[in-house]
Amino acid sequence: MGRLAIIVTVTAWLAYLINWFLNDFFHPGNEGAAARTEEVLYLLIVTLLTVSALAYLLSRLGFDPDLPKTATARQQLQAARALPGKVERLLAEPAHRFAAGLRAFEAAMERGEQPSAGSMATLAGVAWTFTADVASFERKQYVSLSDEPNKAMNLNSYIGLMGGSYQEIATVGGTALVQVPSGAGLHIPNPEYVVTLDADSVLLPEYCLRLVHLLEQQEYQDMAIAQTPYSAFPGSATRLERIAGASTDLQHIVHQGLTYYDATFWVGANAVIRKRALDDIAEISYLGDWEIKRYIKDRTVIEDTESTIDMGIHGWRLYKLPGAAQLQRHPAGLRLAVHPAPSLGRRRPADRVQAAPPITRPPLPRPADPVQRTVPAVELHGLHLLELGPWGLSPPASKTSHAKLGPSAALMRAEG
Repeated sequence: MGRLAIIVTVTAWLAYLINWFLNDFFHPGNEGAAARTEEVLYLLIVTLLTVSALAYLLSRLGFDPDLPKTATARQQLQAARALPGKVERLLAEPAHRFAAGLRAFEAAMERGEQPSAGSMATLAGVAWTFTADVASFERKQYVSLSDEPNKAMNLNSYIGLMGGSYQEIATVGGTALVQVPSGAGLHIPNPEYVVTLDADSVLLPEYCLRLVHLLEQQEYQDMAIAQTPYSAFPGSATRLERIAGASTDLQHIVHQGLTYYDATFWVGANAVIRKRALDDIAEISYLGDWEIKRYIKDRTVIEDTESTIDMGIHGWRLYKLPGAAQLQRHPAGLRLAVHPAPSLGRRRPADRVQAAPPITRPPLPRPADPVQRTVPAVELHGLHLLELGPWGLSPPASKTSHAKLGPSAALMRAEG
């Protein structure tokens, strides 16, 4: 569908360009300099919107072959494969230092010294933070997994392997991951929760603790996803970054209150997802003899919005925690690569979960009937937010020369 959206967008722009020449630029009565300038300016705005839509569509296709043909692409792939080891080496020194400090602290406790409990918890938490195993996964190396060039299949391929043990087997078509009895080969745990994170996003330290603690409460057992609105990094150095950050912060404001109306949508930048909810919406297809699981479909450009609807159909709800626990970097800023999405392979010890700030509350009050009737309007706002831009560019109906929308609206048409 991503390729179809690109074709539709380009075709719509060409059709609009022809219509612009015939019915606007050469329209009788528009011979004046002011009218011509207005016509050209409007075409320029529509063209820029179309280019922006195409850039978005192309970036989501993710054309990254596992066997690059150029030297630059090969170097980029090698650098990406070396990144997990580089991160582990960066973490090793502080991990060793804080672990040694923690051991010394515990030895002092055994000798009868009485440091504060708060300092003990802080030191233990810091030592645990730097102790991490970092690995990467490339689905396109295996013929048993889908090679579709889209973000959704990156997630689907790895999530579909969770809970199984696999061994690499050489086949005529290439290397395949074949399931083997438990305990043999590569084992991928089946977690209770999966954390997704975009490459340009950074989570605050308490993010997982707070959201997992929330989802563990009895009154939130029907919540499939918990997440926080993302905010821009404060103190941006460049004007471009500040402008982009302002749009991010506006989105933060727009998302406030959506959970009250049951109108929260999954925003793929960050989320803690209940694995059981993903299993409920899974669809199985076959690529030759290989089973392909799809949790997140690619029938629309914004696949996480479609998955929100799928989860609602299966009786799940979504929760958006009002506070910000995730930051997003914009152009000229930090890039943190996390691929594939990390997962919580086991439940955290109870004392660590309880250390999170208390955020439990009574079950969300269901809106009264007059408010409930506004829920579809709030949901439609989330579904059609991108379409409001082209509509906003449409002049008043009295000015018929520009009464038609430009091709940037084709993006939303293709999504539907």
